[in-house]
Amino acid sequence: MSRLATRLRRRIERDGPMPFCAWMEACLYDPRDGYYMRGGRKTGTGPDADFATSPTMHPFLGQAVAREAAALWRRLGRPAGFRILEYGGGEGDLARDALAWLDAHEPGLAEKAAWLHVEASPAHRARQAGPDPRIGQVAGAPAGLVGLVVAHEFLDALPFHWLERRRGAWAAVAVQATDEGFAETTLPAEAGALDAAPQGAFQEGQRVVAMERVRDWVATIAAALGAGAVLVVDYGDEGRRLWLPDRPDGTVRAFRGQRLREDVLADPGGQDITASVDFTLLRQWAAAGGLAEASMESQEAFLVRQGALDALNTAPRASLEDASSYLRLRQMVIGHGGGMGRAFRVARYEKGLEQDA
Repeated sequence: MSRLATRLRRRIERDGPMPFCAWMEACLYDPRDGYYMRGGRKTGTGPDADFATSPTMHPFLGQAVAREAAALWRRLGRPAGFRILEYGGGEGDLARDALAWLDAHEPGLAEKAAWLHVEASPAHRARQAGPDPRIGQVAGAPAGLVGLVVAHEFLDALPFHWLERRRGAWAAVAVQATDEGFAETTLPAEAGALDAAPQGAFQEGQRVVAMERVRDWVATIAAALGAGAVLVVDYGDEGRRLWLPDRPDGTVRAFRGQRLREDVLADPGGQDITASVDFTLLRQWAAAGGLAEASMESQEAFLVRQGALDALNTAPRASLEDASSYLRLRQMVIGHGGGMGRAFRVARYEKGLEQDA
């Protein structure tokens, strides 16, 4: 049993079953033994990483974000204090790729831009840092921010409540200790979880996630943003397509060693825990904070709009390295056959911009 598992068992034996949100918080962000707080690669395409993300697969997503940033900068009147604020930037691939594109194609912005990371993981903060003086780190969104906020595969890993429908009401999934390890139980759902729960008709035993932390994050960003846009890239969908009767267990899952793992209670601190984002609720929370949704599309549509088909058609494939790069980009774009194009959504929200600009 790991050190974190031992401490969690003692905590449960002392205080009783842990709500799943508290369990996930400890498993991912415990200061000593949480998954994201320990060393070791988390993102990448090699066997030493646990899961691949688009920025680790190919530079094109970073280039697409740079194009979004450049268009926004021009729309804002080319302000000198333009900032790009990235949450959960992993090892910094997206930032480096985006800034390289700006250097080559938008030098006016490249000279003025500041790319700021908000990152909980010490290991990721170390990898994000480098010789580029434009890249820095902050604790949170600065007030009056003018620029672009980027959240790529960040919202899905914010600790969430896991709810189960029982006798016409919601119960909260919780974790109890057993002789064999850990097992599920239920507790009364907290008010905060109920306020963030999906709406609709649900069957007995059906499970959903209530992303209260996502709602609070949206409110924080909306309050801090003076003028600019928020770009969210994550896997998920509209709520009506997520919470279906034929998916009674919902979308909660874990990843380790490039493999999907169904047992989210196994190996505390040793695997990622995540769930799909409900973009219907995200839209509602954004609107409540004064963020207007400008677009919501599949990653496939977003990348095609940014020129991905041209990049695929002109990509060299003569060498093994070039062919591998081509296939990784194709996987990011294509929306079927195991591709990421339709599993991920790209939502853009704006504040302080003329909607007809």
